Amino acid sequence: MSRIKAIKPAAIILIVFLAAIFFYGRYKIIQVEKDLTDLKLPGFSLTTITANISILKNSTILKGPDLHYRFSNDSLSVKASQIALYGIHYTSLLLEGKLKADSLVILDPDIHLLPSKDTVPISSLTESKKQPSIELGTLRLKEGQAIKISKNSDTLFIADPIHMELKKLVIDPESKEEYNTEEYAIQLENLLVQPDPLNNLHLKKIQLNTNQWKITAMDLVPKYSKRNYTKYLQYQNDRIVVSIDSIVINNPGHQHLKDRLFKAASIDIYKADMDVFRDKFIPRKDEYKKMLSAIIRDAPLATSIDSIRIHDSSVRYGELVNSNGVIGEILISEINLEMNPLRSRTRDTTNMVFTAKIMEEGIVQGMGAFPVYAADNRFRLSIHLSNLHYHRLNAFTSPNMNVVNRGLIKDAFITLNGNENNAKGNVLMAYKDYKVSIMDKKGVKEKKLLSAVANVIIKKENDSGKQETFEVERNKERSFFNYLWLGIQKALLTAMT
Repeated sequence: MSRIKAIKPAAIILIVFLAAIFFYGRYKIIQVEKDLTDLKLPGFSLTTITANISILKNSTILKGPDLHYRFSNDSLSVKASQIALYGIHYTSLLLEGKLKADSLVILDPDIHLLPSKDTVPISSLTESKKQPSIELGTLRLKEGQAIKISKNSDTLFIADPIHMELKKLVIDPESKEEYNTEEYAIQLENLLVQPDPLNNLHLKKIQLNTNQWKITAMDLVPKYSKRNYTKYLQYQNDRIVVSIDSIVINNPGHQHLKDRLFKAASIDIYKADMDVFRDKFIPRKDEYKKMLSAIIRDAPLATSIDSIRIHDSSVRYGELVNSNGVIGEILISEINLEMNPLRSRTRDTTNMVFTAKIMEEGIVQGMGAFPVYAADNRFRLSIHLSNLHYHRLNAFTSPNMNVVNRGLIKDAFITLNGNENNAKGNVLMAYKDYKVSIMDKKGVKEKKLLSAVANVIIKKENDSGKQETFEVERNKERSFFNYLWLGIQKALLTAMT
């Protein structure tokens, strides 16, 4: 009995002690909840309608959070209906200084990235003490939208809605990797991007997951018509319209992006239609243009891609050369192309095979080899052109060169071996019934004397089976594709004269 009497005071003291801890803990929780309704730190602010912390449920739920964070030149604003953190591991927070939780769920976030009114040094936005690492079992973002605004109040980026799920997310400011996630699924819809003041980029959907990235319905649309677009250009530049059905990237290595390396097993581009226009009346800015190998080798983001395939695509190229206002155009359609591998950091040769149609009739097939590592940018290219009626080319040659052609190319086999400076090649060509008419500047009246002289110089037909050689010098202030066009043009002229 005396022992029971002795225990009672101890039990009462323990109960009072535990009650004190409970009420003190509850007081601190209420204080933290109050702080979370209006929290201000250097470069950071958070206001909420209500904040609820549950020790028993290991959860923190913020209703109506409004978060603002300032970077060195931009500010981030996030408003959401709710942010909930579930399964908080308090022992990790207390003993290891690590924020660890089972899941973070953000509902209906409205994300704005705005230019800061003034520049703030990054050092003033962060405290000098060590930043805690964060481990989340799952991060979910549901029904969000994102907008980026420029200093001129132009909309640079819109995406609505946004869905995101990241699994096993680790954010460690002290680590070289800084962040890592083992598995992810991200979906953005109805995107509008302004890559520059003259163009808009529309994307219906972007789907990113651990195994595949996919872009659906991508359209690059200039803001102005062909004639008005050039009014905004100081020097010649292409006005480009692009419509792509879909782009599929298999086995993307997102973890390599931190090393400025884009890695993937394959990239498939389906039905990419491109319309390119250039106004030749605008002054040209003469500057060195890189070869294809150099473009790959010197790209800001290194590549390691096993293969790139383009399916059923087209390119329409037009030039305005004459003052009559008629645009000369050439169409290459039904393009199917494969390049493999595309590696800019290793001593690999990129091989290419392709097929296409010229002006919806002539068939072109080819293959090439580009040693990306080679400093002299050497390449090999073989092209087979067949069943092309010359008059099909008049849509380009008549407005741009005042030349009207007739006849048929039965077969033309062209090989090019070139480098940074020049290319040598062979051509074997069979054609028939060729005739050329040289027209006046308006393209209406034929210059009969010049036409007669040209038809004496150029053979009407050739089916001898004789292989001819030629050489072409590269204009280093023009693109690689101009270099290729000059080579093909020189090959055809060599076989015809």
